[in-house]
Amino acid sequence: MTVADRIAARSTSSSRSGHDSLNPAPTPVDPPERAHPLSSLDSRLVLFGGRGGVGKTVFAAALADAWARTEPRRPVSLLSLDPAHSLADAFAGECPPDNLQVEEVDADRALRTFKEAHDATLAEIARRGTFLDEEDIADLLDLSTPGLDELLALLRIPDLLAAEPDRRVILDTAPYGHTTRLLGSLWTADHWLDALDALLAKHRFLAETFARGYTADETDALIDDLRGKVRRLQELLTSAECRFVIVAVAEPLCLGESVALYDELQRRSIPAGPLILNRTVTPSSCRRCAGSCAAQLRTIVEALPSLRGLDLLTAPLLDQEPLGHRGLAELLAATAPREEVDIPTVAGLSARAMDGRPLQPSVELILVAGKGGVGKTTVAAALALAAAESREVILLSADPAPSLTSVLQRPVGPALTSIGEHLSARTLDAAGVWEVWRDRYRDELEAALEARLGGLDLTFDRAVLERLLDLTPPGVDEVVAIAEIIDLLADDPQRLIVLDTAATGHFLRLLGTPQLLQSWIRAFFRVLIKYRETIRLPQLSDRLIALSKQIKRLRALLADPERAQVWVVTLPTWMAEEEACDLLRSLEKADLTPERIIVNHTTAADGECRHCAAIRRREAPILGRWRSRGRPLTIERGTPPLGRLPLLALGRQLIHDEARG
Repeated sequence: MTVADRIAARSTSSSRSGHDSLNPAPTPVDPPERAHPLSSLDSRLVLFGGRGGVGKTVFAAALADAWARTEPRRPVSLLSLDPAHSLADAFAGECPPDNLQVEEVDADRALRTFKEAHDATLAEIARRGTFLDEEDIADLLDLSTPGLDELLALLRIPDLLAAEPDRRVILDTAPYGHTTRLLGSLWTADHWLDALDALLAKHRFLAETFARGYTADETDALIDDLRGKVRRLQELLTSAECRFVIVAVAEPLCLGESVALYDELQRRSIPAGPLILNRTVTPSSCRRCAGSCAAQLRTIVEALPSLRGLDLLTAPLLDQEPLGHRGLAELLAATAPREEVDIPTVAGLSARAMDGRPLQPSVELILVAGKGGVGKTTVAAALALAAAESREVILLSADPAPSLTSVLQRPVGPALTSIGEHLSARTLDAAGVWEVWRDRYRDELEAALEARLGGLDLTFDRAVLERLLDLTPPGVDEVVAIAEIIDLLADDPQRLIVLDTAATGHFLRLLGTPQLLQSWIRAFFRVLIKYRETIRLPQLSDRLIALSKQIKRLRALLADPERAQVWVVTLPTWMAEEEACDLLRSLEKADLTPERIIVNHTTAADGECRHCAAIRRREAPILGRWRSRGRPLTIERGTPPLGRLPLLALGRQLIHDEARG
């Protein structure tokens, strides 16, 4: 479905679901009278990044819309790399300007297109390569290309800018953790290309030695073309033509990730800034707003030393959600340098009324899922602490941007860490787990080659075998790490695992990876069995068998609603609601039924604060629609519950059904 189709669909959906404030017809908006700090950026490529749920998409859409309206003859491209696309939601059914091209990039389709165009060349590379036959390598190539699906979308950008020198491109990135991994894959793409090159090395050597010399052909051209695209993108991202804007909210977890993202951009020499603090609240006589303002001041003061060198902008929490042309323009107009406005804050979480049923003792696994920035980690930590009062619990984070340390206010890393009686926590280091797999494979391969081949020189075949694990499916590292859940449950059948999942888009992709990984394991086994007389790798075989069993048991566990649950966390905003509904539809296709829907950061009806009352009115229809779908749990905004006691209070209400809203 194109973005235009999605915008039309959103318009129809809005009308049916009662989004009366959203106008599907284009709303005329005059070009801005003055240049605001964002629209004056002198860059041809602007990336918006940060923690999920902070407003990256609306700021990307707002800048693209403003640029297109200010210079109606200059082409602008607005692209989204987030698997949980929200660009259509940001325009709220209104058509973008004619000179604005909006595209929600389908990474899976980009990968399919690439393979369709180059399958014959990849097969030829496999045919030339080694004593492994064409079928063996072709199967692995067909299942592989780790990270290439999303990387291919990025590789288009230099060509897009080169084709039209006056075009500008704005990129809405995935949440922080997956964006840093994607940038890392760009700088390590040579691993996969080296695996392809190793398959050709023997053919080149034989042609040089026994024929009339080697003449480069389409196989070399493909590898050279991909290497060239990678280098051009690296050069573009590190040039003065690029700017990476960081969007955040003034909460400790979010600013902590912003600091980490800023450090990563500096390490890659990618120009960074400004930093936008979104949804700030102006101090008032309202006790809630005044408390939030004080909390934000503390958060900003603590974070600023680590963010030196970044211009700081603030954007207020508006009475109306900034959607459509007028809403986007108002958001951009309200964004100002820090010194021009009061320093406010964003409200966090506090225990409050909700509706649900007590947690059943038969439950062994709870997946806490949702859009980034909605409070998944906080809910997962609160749930784990409360559940640990009656049973053994392990809290795991599969998010590439883990925040357990900040939430629990205890250091939590890849090793299992005791948080208290009956509760341990750890972050799943997917990259580290997979690196151990690779190291063990290479060590076993080296020993096997030395023992069985003696003085026989299989230099080229050795190079191919060493790189077989580079030909793995996207997401295999994450599944291998998550598969450890099965072993943790086997150690103690009464144990509960609470998993803080990755943000929506990557979580959904992860659900489909186990089946793909099973296919990869079968393809790898075919290679090992066929060539067992030439090379035997019993330790790898044992690990693959164990992994296959883990995956089968994990899929069976997820299919049993008495043993596994999915808790979906969302926010009382229209964009968050739309994404949560997309998540629910995808879960239904995967035969998973969410146990609970938690609407986080809701606003209390009491008090006379005009701003709080306006926000409450904005949230009311959204909460009404969630109630019509079932019985959502609600959590009021307030001071973020960081540390054991505040989290425990929230968790007790979440699992014991002590209060109702």
